Amino acid sequence: MRYYVDFENVGTAGLVGIENLTENDCVRIYYSNNPNVNMETVINIKKSVSKIQFLKLCDSLKK
Repeated sequence: MRYYVDFENVGTAGLVGIENLTENDCVRIYYSNNPNVNMETVINIKKSVSKIQFLKLCDSLKK
């Protein structure tokens, strides 16, 4: 299964249970310059066997 997390809007609540996902799962986490992640969340991400991708969002639109 694929999961998309807009960390900018949901914060660490969007990653609750990530350590329970399987190697068949994929999580794409969108974040900004100030993600404000607590250590418990970092530990849970490291425990996960799922494929995790981090994508940094631009802070402003370029014209």
